[in-house]
Amino acid sequence: MAILENLVGIKFNKLTVIERDFSRKDRPYWKCRCDCGNTVSVRADLLKNGNTKACGCMYRKHNQALQGNHSRMYEIYNGMKKRCYNENCKSFKFYGEQGITVCDEWLGENGFIAFRDWSVKNGYSDNLSIDRINPNLPYSPNNCRWAQWGVQANNKRNNLMIEYAGKTQTLANWCRELNLNYSKVRQRIYNGKPFEQAIIGAES
Repeated sequence: MAILENLVGIKFNKLTVIERDFSRKDRPYWKCRCDCGNTVSVRADLLKNGNTKACGCMYRKHNQALQGNHSRMYEIYNGMKKRCYNENCKSFKFYGEQGITVCDEWLGENGFIAFRDWSVKNGYSDNLSIDRINPNLPYSPNNCRWAQWGVQANNKRNNLMIEYAGKTQTLANWCRELNLNYSKVRQRIYNGKPFEQAIIGAES
């Protein structure tokens, strides 16, 4: 039977071995203290070959830096995924339930990084929102853009078409043309009021 090498006191990258972890029976594990102060149990071979360099703090700090520097962008990214994959999301019925997905490039471990890089190169601004050019296709670099609310609202599959004063156009366009509060007018119409009444006192 091979004698187990004693690793106590040896430092591997950011991890210093403090004792054997006898609670792990499958392979030799060692309890280590990370430079950040956390304690973690690591398999001996992963310590020796350098695959595990820290307790995970470097990865967390990296993600926190990304999210902190692009907090609004990260919220938009998470919202996009929730609409497509979280059945508890209120908007899921308009997205995931309708077959709308997020491309593979924007999913997975580096999904946000890819989304962030695309956003920076394609006109991201804090006053713009993510918009699918073709509302029937997935979220992807080829089908997305950063657009102002008016463009985005006019591109939805469930747009209301309103005939008024001899002209027919989307509710979004009417509200922009007449300087109306879109949300207020839309809610009044959904509550049963005709457009002519819904616009009364609804100026932006």
